[in-house]
Amino acid sequence: MDLRLIIALFCAISFGSAVSQSSEENSVESLEADNTSLFKWKDVSKKKKELQHLIENKVQPLLTDVHTSTLELNSVLADIEQQKAGFENYKRELSENLKSLPQNCLTDDVVFHSNALNKWNFKDCGNFTDDCLYGAKLALNGTIVAFKIGMTTSTIVVSVTDCPSWNVFKAYRCFESNIHAAIDLIDYIEKEGVPIIQRAVALAKKLPPDFKKCFGFANQSKLMLYQSLNNAKCFSMI
Repeated sequence: MDLRLIIALFCAISFGSAVSQSSEENSVESLEADNTSLFKWKDVSKKKKELQHLIENKVQPLLTDVHTSTLELNSVLADIEQQKAGFENYKRELSENLKSLPQNCLTDDVVFHSNALNKWNFKDCGNFTDDCLYGAKLALNGTIVAFKIGMTTSTIVVSVTDCPSWNVFKAYRCFESNIHAAIDLIDYIEKEGVPIIQRAVALAKKLPPDFKKCFGFANQSKLMLYQSLNNAKCFSMI
């Protein structure tokens, strides 16, 4: 579920509170002589504020953190994949260009470094490749958790807007039930969401320098190839 939609649903609590508050005031006016009813409506109001506090100060920040950390990790992974694809295209173009060179340009050094560059693969960086695979799985899990948080929150919001304003006891039970649902949701986020946030943030910071390190051998081979072509006075031909 889109984060903007979730935030809009959060706002529905405040709106629903304002609407039901008006109904409560009318009910209180008609029950001024009944101190017990007045006391109970105040209890309902307290429950509404408690629920709103849980959603706005607990659920929403955690949902935002899960959503943001997952997006950042996905962005890092997408950038890495784009650079990998660019490098593979570069190798294909270089191979075609080398084929068109005259024989005197294909010195032993040129052949050696071009073969080394063509054979090199990102899979040779075992730990980095494993981290990328883990990152993709982690980002997917983050998306699933964020979706579940959003759906559960929207269910709570819809339930709150349906809380009866004409019956103090039913209204109280309705808000109390949704408070329990919100607390259960917070427990779920802390158990499933917070570890994802921590791992996603850490991995998003770790992958770019690891990628640069992994790519170092290929860059070195490319520089050596260019130097060999330059020595053969053929660099301008590719």
